[in-house]
Amino acid sequence: MASRRPAPRVTDTGPASTVALPPSYDAGVAADARRALDPAPAAVLQACTANTRTLTIIAKDPGVTIDGRPIFAEVEVPAEALWPGPTGYRVKVIDFDGAAEKLYVAEAAYDDAAGNPVDPFGQRLGESDDDHAARLLANPNFHAQNAYVIVMRTLARFEYALGRRV
Repeated sequence: MASRRPAPRVTDTGPASTVALPPSYDAGVAADARRALDPAPAAVLQACTANTRTLTIIAKDPGVTIDGRPIFAEVEVPAEALWPGPTGYRVKVIDFDGAAEKLYVAEAAYDDAAGNPVDPFGQRLGESDDDHAARLLANPNFHAQNAYVIVMRTLARFEYALGRRV
């Protein structure tokens, strides 16, 4: 019968934890134990915890209004890298007006300079509700974002119900 090595003892002394290892442990095992206690880099933690991003959409049909303004909502969609369009890993929105035979150029940026996700159509600081509604409804890129969010939310609901990716 093989003898078992004793488990390492972890001593929590505040922000820095130490590992007391028996003399029978080799250096590789000790290094593994220390790495297990090291905090993960902030970017890794953010990537692991940020499973969704928030984007603005029209919550109801644009014809449904409250005090003459359409109803907007900020909803969460599965997080993924977004390029103008919006274009993601699974969905690409191409905004083409068939009646006018016009292809709208995608201009919205979905990440800031540091690479953090942003909502390009969120309400700006100091912007009135009326100005916000007018800015969104007049912008074809917002229409494309609205379509993207609805598709991604619907896809996420189906995947949740099925218990697998589609």
